Amino acid sequence: MHEYHYLQKTYGLLKAGSYQRTLHYHNTIRENEDLYRRQLDFVKDCYQVPGISELSLGVRSQGKPSLVIGLFDGYRNNYDVFFHLLKEHGLKGWFLLVTDFLDTPVKDQEASLERYRMQYQLGEYGDGRYAMSWAEAAEIAGCGHTIVNHSATHFYLTKDSRQEEIDYEIDHSHELLLKYLGKTPCVFSWLGGAGFSENPYAAKKLHEKGYEYLMGYTLEMEEPLESGDNPAFLQTLQENQGSAELFHMPEENKSRQLEEDICFHKRIMDAGSIFTPVPAILPGYGLQEEGQKEPYEEDLRLAEDFLSLACYLMQEKQEDEWHAVHRALDILAVKGFFGFPFS
Repeated sequence: MHEYHYLQKTYGLLKAGSYQRTLHYHNTIRENEDLYRRQLDFVKDCYQVPGISELSLGVRSQGKPSLVIGLFDGYRNNYDVFFHLLKEHGLKGWFLLVTDFLDTPVKDQEASLERYRMQYQLGEYGDGRYAMSWAEAAEIAGCGHTIVNHSATHFYLTKDSRQEEIDYEIDHSHELLLKYLGKTPCVFSWLGGAGFSENPYAAKKLHEKGYEYLMGYTLEMEEPLESGDNPAFLQTLQENQGSAELFHMPEENKSRQLEEDICFHKRIMDAGSIFTPVPAILPGYGLQEEGQKEPYEEDLRLAEDFLSLACYLMQEKQEDEWHAVHRALDILAVKGFFGFPFS
């Protein structure tokens, strides 16, 4: 009998309140400025927006759920457009920088867009500069926003990635960030969302460089939970996971609701473009509010909805456990943004 360890672990993390909601932006074009402003109006009304130093200080300390705003890849318009909108709203963002993209000479940037797997609009800038400058990145960092190392070349890490590739992606990006920003981040992120377990050599390398968090499909802390550094949280997680007997198909009326949630997610994603932000829910260790004994009602509801949806996807849609878990999180992340002006 399959015990669904990944499903149970994710369910336990959600129920324990150990997860982070995020909103991911990539290319933030000028023509969408008014839309982005309305989106940030929504965010400011409904969420608190933490920097990296506030993640472990209690996600509901202001009575609102926590949301990280991620600006991916280091586009020039992340600075020209979105940085100034964040300032206007009094919000902080997480800027994920592909360092070799920023370091590419302006005359070569248009030709580098495909190589670095960028989402772009040709001709957006007459001078051909598509990446933010290092001076702009330093200004962003100086204003208290969180800088995330997104690798040197927008690298997709796998278990088979070569050591020399990994060395370049981590060492070179680390050196550039130190050179131009005067300090290095404590958060790293690979293209594709790989976690620490994907490649042990990469995990060891990041540890040696002082990275404390890895942001991907999850938000992982440097030290694994199993190390025993946080036995109280480990006990909470184990208590919340439940047994395989909990994982059963929902009743018929619940199944109809799940189909509606799946269709709503599909409509939003189909109507979007490369300029549309994507909500996500990232399970992660160390994000539970300090001193919390019982699950919050919101977390309990999210965990139960996740459980029903993941089981439904596995049994009715024949999805494997890994894909069902992540698709369920994606669907619930979008559902949680009901009323958000996607377009």
